[in-house]
Amino acid sequence: KAGVVVRYRQVFFDFGLVRRSSEWNNTNGQADGPAHTFGMFNITIRFENFRNLGEQAAAPIRWIVDPAYRKKVMEEKRIKDIVAKDGVKVVFDSKDPRAPRKELNLTCRQ
Repeated sequence: KAGVVVRYRQVFFDFGLVRRSSEWNNTNGQADGPAHTFGMFNITIRFENFRNLGEQAAAPIRWIVDPAYRKKVMEEKRIKDIVAKDGVKVVFDSKDPRAPRKELNLTCRQ
């Protein structure tokens, strides 16, 4: 058996070829016939619950056909990369102008 698995996010594409020789025996110990080769293609979707299964299954198709979706995903990735690299500063605003300004700096460890 030989093949390859390609992963895109939570979707796995599995391609393979199986070659059986004429000496191959089935589970009953009987010869399985002449040598033959067959292929297989499998799609596996990893999901936590059924609620977002449809969205996960459609994501690769939307990536291909919907430029707006592609742009949104790339922008989210860009923001995540910036946050991971530089961190985020959160400023807590008070309605009282005399109150001291409170800030929280968050950074990601790698």
